[in-house]
Amino acid sequence: MNRRVFAATLAVLLLTFPAGHSLRASGPVYTVEDLGTTSDGFVPTVTGMNASGQVSGYVSRPDGLRAVRFTDGLGWTYPPGLQSVYSAATAINASGDLTGYYLPAGLRAFRYVDGVGVTTIPVLPTGSYGIGYAIATARVRGFLRSSRRPSAVPPRRLAGSTTPVRSSVRSRRRGISMRSVSTPSAR
Repeated sequence: MNRRVFAATLAVLLLTFPAGHSLRASGPVYTVEDLGTTSDGFVPTVTGMNASGQVSGYVSRPDGLRAVRFTDGLGWTYPPGLQSVYSAATAINASGDLTGYYLPAGLRAFRYVDGVGVTTIPVLPTGSYGIGYAIATARVRGFLRSSRRPSAVPPRRLAGSTTPVRSSVRSRRRGISMRSVSTPSAR
């Protein structure tokens, strides 16, 4: 094919199929919904959402943070056991279970399950606090902090755990993989 035939063919194609229309992608399709405020008028900070549209978060009140959950039809609610204590829900799973941290007597990671309530995830014997950051069907992920040197604490299993907690020479934080500690109905 010579250059003139190629140029003529290219010109016909460009005039027949305008590049501006054929190469455009359609914009994203989504809906923005105002979830409102809690019953006492506070605007939550959202930390997670599941496929059912339930949302985890917390509100900043004059007396401290409080964990909240949004469920369609109920709106924002304070999970029982967390409504009157400093707390924040950091994640939610497909079942609507929450994890996060609260201050019952020191900063502790928790798991909240409807019908069961709040389960505290214990820190290591040498630990000072724990925070839950993610929740799957039956596991909470987060970290525990120890006041001791990490190398002084050997790997060990915590009550209800299927994975040992291991220490790192360079970090004072330890990953946790906890099944719900005292709930026989853990999924």
